[in-house]
Amino acid sequence: MYDPGELDQRITFISDSSVSDGMGGDVYTPVDVATVFAKAIAKSGKEKEDYDRINATANYTFVTHYRDDITEAMRIKWLDVEYNIRSIPSLGGRKLYSHFEAERGVPQ
Repeated sequence: MYDPGELDQRITFISDSSVSDGMGGDVYTPVDVATVFAKAIAKSGKEKEDYDRINATANYTFVTHYRDDITEAMRIKWLDVEYNIRSIPSLGGRKLYSHFEAERGVPQ
């Protein structure tokens, strides 16, 4: 259980909206779905070298008041950094809070 005062970080859920480009293709535009308060919990991070380039990743859990309109296809923006939502675990019982497992530094 969380104290509502712990949800002190402002995050934005982002989804991609597709629009026809008029030539048979699609153009994807990011759309803000909701901006809410959350608790950000750092889980892990690592660096690895690929093709003489260092890539850093970080895993976080974001906790918000319960939301049923967010999917794994969306992203989270926190402190001007985007995180890909990797999973939304079902916690069972009364649904007071939602957990979003997200990763930074990797492609969607």
